[in-house]
Amino acid sequence: MESVGQRIKERRKMIGLTQSEISGPNLSVGMISLIERNLTNPSLKTLEQIAARLGVSVQSLLENKSEKGTIAENKQETITLLQGLMKAKRYKEVKEILAHLKEKDLDLSVRGAVAKIDGDLALQSDQYDEALIYFNDALIYLPPYELEQLISIYISLSKAYFKTRDYHKSIEASIKGLLLLESNYAPENTLLYLNLYFTQAYSYCRIQEFEKALGIMSQAFQLMKEQNCYFKAGSFYMLHGVVYLYLKEFEKGIVETEKAIRLLKENEEWGEVAGCLTNLGILYRETGEFDKSLNYLQECLELAISHQKQKHVLNSYYEMALTYYKAGNLSEAEKLCKEHRDHVGGDKELKATINFLLSHVAFKQNASSLSLLYIEEAYEDASLIVDNSLMTRCLQFKSTILHKEGRLEEAYQCLLCATQMFEHQTRKYYESFPEMRMEISEVF
Repeated sequence: MESVGQRIKERRKMIGLTQSEISGPNLSVGMISLIERNLTNPSLKTLEQIAARLGVSVQSLLENKSEKGTIAENKQETITLLQGLMKAKRYKEVKEILAHLKEKDLDLSVRGAVAKIDGDLALQSDQYDEALIYFNDALIYLPPYELEQLISIYISLSKAYFKTRDYHKSIEASIKGLLLLESNYAPENTLLYLNLYFTQAYSYCRIQEFEKALGIMSQAFQLMKEQNCYFKAGSFYMLHGVVYLYLKEFEKGIVETEKAIRLLKENEEWGEVAGCLTNLGILYRETGEFDKSLNYLQECLELAISHQKQKHVLNSYYEMALTYYKAGNLSEAEKLCKEHRDHVGGDKELKATINFLLSHVAFKQNASSLSLLYIEEAYEDASLIVDNSLMTRCLQFKSTILHKEGRLEEAYQCLLCATQMFEHQTRKYYESFPEMRMEISEVF
């Protein structure tokens, strides 16, 4: 006969939740472990808390009875099941259950939860604009007392805005989530805090607000220490390394990135390990240690190939080409760029970056006409993805090429356009975001 602990463990695993994810106020991971191993008997209050997390009744845990009725009759349990399946990345099953659930008459709360799951499905399949629509619908449907669900939506919104390069809105969504967490009625959930801190810090890095990013990460590490919960610690160290790279504190960047690699390898997060190896390659390139740079980039390349991380494969080739360029080996840089430029598929950003580098190589080889052709291709791809930073750099370099060819008026107009674009983007940020800048100081 199954014990209560066994039934809790089976239900938790069935819906793909970890012990941390069903823990909460006055219910630690250690206590859940003891209950599941039948080393302690939970109180009724504890059972009520666990049952709520698992989407079942206390009676079903005590008596080994399945919840009666169909999916339509047990909508909240179905939502909990769907959330667990999402965590387990069993997307096909999620879609099948959602299709069945949507045929029924759903109350607003369930419609909100369904919209959130639809948004997460869209997010994982890179349909970011569609995801944003679902998440904003979920905010409308969910009642204000569903704080944990609302906070979870703001986490997903922040990620979706980040993916669409709208870093200001990503920051805004993360701040709203943090404000809800700070309320008296919010769940004490360290994982929610760390998720929000990470997307916010990452977004600040993207808009080059590095000091703010460091301040947020400092709070995240303090929280990890206080709660003895080091969720995403490897990713935070990785981001730390990136910040120090941009701040030109390369030795600090190397130390933080090496910490990240050790933690990420322990968790077998190979995609992020590959990213860290790339970052080490860049850091050593910036210190002028080109052989070390190439060694780390080669290690990243081999890891990416073995784990079929195609994006990291192509990026490794590009970074190796850039290292060869900075080391003065123009022919090797040109060879790598040309060999892999046509394999980037729909990655306009990487294609634009490769053409940008090819333009510099051709310019140093005194092939101004070819350099101009490459920079125009780079600008065209950058404009398709509205990468204003890269567009500005393309215009600046195009001005340099035109100046060398003696086309001084065209060079001046090109440089003027680059300056106006830079000023417009800077002004747009500071004019459209004053309230959020004030709210940041309130949160922290």
